[in-house]
Amino acid sequence: MMILIFITKTRGEVDQQAVPRTDFLGINYYLSHVVRGVTDDETPPSQSERDGSYAFVEGKWEKICGDTWIRYAPDGLLALLEYVKEKYNNIPVFITENGCPDIVGEEKKPVEEILNDTHRIKYITGHLEVVAKAIDEGCNVIGYTLWTLMDNFEWDDGFELRFGICRVDFESPEKTRTMKQSAKFYQNFIREFKKHHNLL
Repeated sequence: MMILIFITKTRGEVDQQAVPRTDFLGINYYLSHVVRGVTDDETPPSQSERDGSYAFVEGKWEKICGDTWIRYAPDGLLALLEYVKEKYNNIPVFITENGCPDIVGEEKKPVEEILNDTHRIKYITGHLEVVAKAIDEGCNVIGYTLWTLMDNFEWDDGFELRFGICRVDFESPEKTRTMKQSAKFYQNFIREFKKHHNLL
């Protein structure tokens, strides 16, 4: 968001008038949480919980990627988009990140099984469906970015969590990339979307 501050001098005084102008709101969306306050004698397990003095409550959402922080919660994205529409004058929204990793705990499976990432296709489909619903309801969604094209270095998870729709062989000197089923699904989705909207 860009805020412009105009300063004018009037009779020896300085007036400030903030004129907000938002080009768009970028949202990285992966999940929704239910939280509760903590008591003085509780020590929540994660740093974010300790910093915020709250504790996560296990919600209704599926652990679609195994035992990790990601949850399958497309309804939360819809609620967020509707909230932005109502509370922030329907400013343009660009979903800058949305995706899920390979299933945690299944890293040792044969690569062929890992490449068949039906859980990720479900995750992508569910979230794209609610984005379409939000647009139909008048939400000003101007873009969507799937996280991510290729496996990469994921902050404090390093190379452990693989979010890519293309698998990277980090052991190979060439860093060979292989399309997962989700990449083929997304490629087809984009092709059909372009046809449907005469964008070809």
